[in-house]
Amino acid sequence: MTIAAPRDWRIEIVASTGIASPDTGFTPQLPVIVGFGTAFAFGWLLHRQSELVSAWRQRWAMHLALAVVFTAVSLLTVESASVPLAAALRLAYAVCYTLAMWHWIFGLIGTALRFCSGESPIRRYIADSSYWLYLAHLPVVFALQLTVLTWPLHWSIKFPFIVSLAVALLLVTYHYCVRGTYVGEVLNGRRYAPARSTTSSLTPYAREPEPTGAAE
Repeated sequence: MTIAAPRDWRIEIVASTGIASPDTGFTPQLPVIVGFGTAFAFGWLLHRQSELVSAWRQRWAMHLALAVVFTAVSLLTVESASVPLAAALRLAYAVCYTLAMWHWIFGLIGTALRFCSGESPIRRYIADSSYWLYLAHLPVVFALQLTVLTWPLHWSIKFPFIVSLAVALLLVTYHYCVRGTYVGEVLNGRRYAPARSTTSSLTPYAREPEPTGAAE
């Protein structure tokens, strides 16, 4: 006698915790393509009209407040609902999750523009390295997770350890293997010369000369 296996409720939970990471191979995944592709297209279009971000600078507090509210509603929706989620709750969760995500983006960018828009070689360097860290972090984080998996330590110790070591390793690879190469030029729009000192390695983008007035 064959007994049918119960429906795997874990699939429902995964489907209710946001956009899945595209880490299952090269098979196209429509939700991932739509979710991340929309953000990529939005960023590309915004880059061509960068003056529009001034509105985020002025409304940074409002966006952060709404982000917190929608995030809280999303979490409460999942925690208070039975598994699997009903169709109406899934729709409510998807709407709140989407609104929270975009308000976090607008709020954090607006906050950075409001409080961190001054010239800073260190922030410039970190910003330049961020694309490389994003692209290369996955195998590093996975390797570190497997390394600490059996360590008898609390997650509150393992988590900052993994993050700190991964960032340190990736910054080293960026500095010596990416920043002064063609890859760095593709990612950042400029290839930096190999740094000879700590100060020179943090040199920001060269500015274009200021236009001069007409000769009198």
